[in-house]
Amino acid sequence: MLPTRYIVATVAALAIIACGAFYAWYDHDVVTRFAREDLRRQQEAGELSPEELAEQTELLDSGSFGVEVPSAVLRRQNLAYFLAARWFLWGPAVVAICLGCAALAGIFTPRA
Repeated sequence: MLPTRYIVATVAALAIIACGAFYAWYDHDVVTRFAREDLRRQQEAGELSPEELAEQTELLDSGSFGVEVPSAVLRRQNLAYFLAARWFLWGPAVVAICLGCAALAGIFTPRA
């Protein structure tokens, strides 16, 4: 039977991969969400007419819009893009690291 430490390492690797996938999915369109929230604030403040709001929303939907976002938001978006685009690199690396840690734990654990 497979030692428990390898099962725990595999479950931990799967949990890390699932969290990374969720983060990439959730944060992938953060700039668009940021722009929509900004438009909503401007509309509530009365700074945008309905025509301007419709025009800006159309630009958001087409993906050709210009909006200033904080650098932290751009870093998060770049991380989400990296996770989504390079899953075939970091996924196996996470599994290998977790199983390697389990193997090292087995080597350095005293046997009864």
